Amino acid sequence: MFPLLLLPFIFSLSYSCPNGTFSSSLNTSICYTVLEGAAGKHSWYDGEALCQVQFNGHLASVPNAFLNNFLNGYLDATQSKTHYWIGGTTTTASNASWTWTDGTPFTYTNWEFGDPGTGPYYCTYLEVPEALWGSPYCSYSSSSYAFLCEFLNTNN
Repeated sequence: MFPLLLLPFIFSLSYSCPNGTFSSSLNTSICYTVLEGAAGKHSWYDGEALCQVQFNGHLASVPNAFLNNFLNGYLDATQSKTHYWIGGTTTTASNASWTWTDGTPFTYTNWEFGDPGTGPYYCTYLEVPEALWGSPYCSYSSSSYAFLCEFLNTNN
């Protein structure tokens, strides 16, 4: 006979993210997807707006090394771009300190040499396959950048 405490684990259901999106094995309540900007729409601001409109989400927060390495490995294996806007930013509202757009505490960093920028209006990208972060101005726009969005898994 199974102890009653094990029943929730034995009968727990696994819900996957919608087609074309993915999640990490440690947190299936968050889904991720890569989006491309329209012509001339490749800045961090464009990405955050697109994530909000299409998924009611944000550019991805990366609160720990596990997720940073997982996202880097997934993007390296499945995508062709090398730069992905993520949700780290400095704003005048935050007194130019680093914050994630979804409110996740900004406690983990993985900056490349020379970063981060200081002052307001800097934003973060993940560079693949190095798994390092850069911090250009949020208004920087390049078609070589894609957007890494995160949103709540409504299948969960």
